[in-house]
Amino acid sequence: MKKTSRRTAGFTLIELLTVIAIIGILAGIIIPTVGNVQERARRTTDLSNMKQVIQGAIIYANDNNGAFPKVEDKLSSSETSNQKTTIYRWIGIIAKN
Repeated sequence: MKKTSRRTAGFTLIELLTVIAIIGILAGIIIPTVGNVQERARRTTDLSNMKQVIQGAIIYANDNNGAFPKVEDKLSSSETSNQKTTIYRWIGIIAKN
């Protein structure tokens, strides 16, 4: 009689554990990278939005004889508002927000 071995098609436990370990290592490398990419994307979006607001203020100033839009800044409302102070207030308010 001929001996027949019953080998079923499939993976052994060691092969499965090895694949799971490799997937875990790759996930550990990739997940922090994805977080950094998302943070950089948010910063790029914020920078683009700030640039658009500043360009809008400059266009407004060009249409209104160099006067920037009035800024309601409670901390420095007692100051006399000259052109340089208004520009710096705009930069400060945009940077804060």
